[in-house]
Amino acid sequence: FLPPPEWRHYLVIDPGWQCTAGLWAAVDPDGTIWVYSEYYQKEKHPVYHMAALHDQWTLFGRPKATVLMDPAGFNPIRNFSGHPWPSWEEEFSYAAHQLEAAWCKPRGADNGDKTCLRVKRYLSCRKLFFAEHLKNWELEWAQFLWPDPGSAAYRRDPDEPQGVRHLCDCFVAGTLVLTDRGQEPIETLTAGRMV
Repeated sequence: FLPPPEWRHYLVIDPGWQCTAGLWAAVDPDGTIWVYSEYYQKEKHPVYHMAALHDQWTLFGRPKATVLMDPAGFNPIRNFSGHPWPSWEEEFSYAAHQLEAAWCKPRGADNGDKTCLRVKRYLSCRKLFFAEHLKNWELEWAQFLWPDPGSAAYRRDPDEPQGVRHLCDCFVAGTLVLTDRGQEPIETLTAGRMV
């Protein structure tokens, strides 16, 4: 399933050296969210990720997409050595410029919903659908919803999601968009609205 290009398309990126993940989603005219593709790659530089995401964007028909990134990706110090490095956002933007991928202009996303209440709300009212081929998403989502109750992390805070959750972070971060009116759920925005 490939959503029509006139729907509102989003790419949400959770950058990192251990894993850079991304989810492609579109919102239909009725406000239903359709997650139609994923990106999941470990231990690669931003230029590699940007080239792969640009290939996906081309494959998807070059939709006009809002690109959101985990706010941590805007931090200019990415390592624990104390040496300043460019932020992930700066490196993605540089790689996008090199590829002439003007469509990719990451903005900060909101990832403050640790227990994923918005996602659960979308699922409960059937306003959220996932493509069947999202294998990494399926693995993460199972860990996210059903953590091991015997784990030390679960005993510390049973409401905090456990396990690997790069794609889950992408989805949580991507369900709110900063607009001229403040944070708004993506399903309430209309096509062509300034965000």
